[in-house]
Amino acid sequence: MPKKPNILLIFPDQHRADTMGCVGNPAAQTPNLDTLASQGVRFGRCISNSPLCMPARVSLIAGQYVSEHGVWNNNSNGDQKGQSHVRNIRDAGYHTAVVGKTHLYTHGRINTADHKDILQDWGYTDIHELTGPLASGRMNSPWTEFLEEKGLLTTWREMKPPVPCPASTSWMRILAGRRRSGYVSIGTISLSITRFASPDLTTLTILRLNTARGSSWKICHWVSLNPRATRCPLL
Repeated sequence: MPKKPNILLIFPDQHRADTMGCVGNPAAQTPNLDTLASQGVRFGRCISNSPLCMPARVSLIAGQYVSEHGVWNNNSNGDQKGQSHVRNIRDAGYHTAVVGKTHLYTHGRINTADHKDILQDWGYTDIHELTGPLASGRMNSPWTEFLEEKGLLTTWREMKPPVPCPASTSWMRILAGRRRSGYVSIGTISLSITRFASPDLTTLTILRLNTARGSSWKICHWVSLNPRATRCPLL
C-alpha cells in the first residue's frame, strides 16, 4: 500500500487575506506564498467563522459553526474530546505534530507544557506550543525560556525585531524520515516581527526541504468552505 502524502497546515496569526503579493497587494512581499498560489488553488471568497481568535480556531479544528461548538469568545474552552480533524487524521495512521500557537484553550497554567494533555485530546502527538508576545506575559513556554536565556524576552514581548525563528521545520526533517505519514500544523505568530516564522519564511524552508530531500509534503493552507467538514480534503 503506497504511503499517504505528508500534510503541512500553515496557520498564520493576524494575517489578513490581502497581505499577499499574489492578490495584488503592492506592499506585501511574499514570493514563496505567491509560488504556492501559482502551483495550487487560492480561494478568494473564504470567510472566517468568527472575527475572534479562539472561536475561529476551534471552528477550523472541529469543522463546526461557532453556534455548534459553543466557543463564543476567548474566555471559554472548546470540547477537546469533540470533533477534531486532527484526531481523525491521527486515527487514520498519521503522526501528528503542532509547532507554534494553538490558542485552543484559555491560558491559565504556568507553562504551555502544562497543557499538553488538552492538545493530545485534540489529536496532536508531538506538541511544541508557544504563545504570542502579549499572551507570553501571562504564560511561559519553552520558547520564552529560550528567549530569556538569550536576553531577548523583552524584545519579543515588545514586538521589536529582530527575533530568532523557532526551529519548526526541523520536525519536517524528522517526520520525512519516518515510515508513517506526517501531519504538522505550524502556528505562525505576529507578522509584524519581520524575522519571526512568517508564513512566507516557513514556506520558503518547506519548498527548499522538498527540493533537497525529495519528500512529498502537501502544503495545506486550508480554510474549509463547509464548516461541517471533519476531514482535510487531502486525505
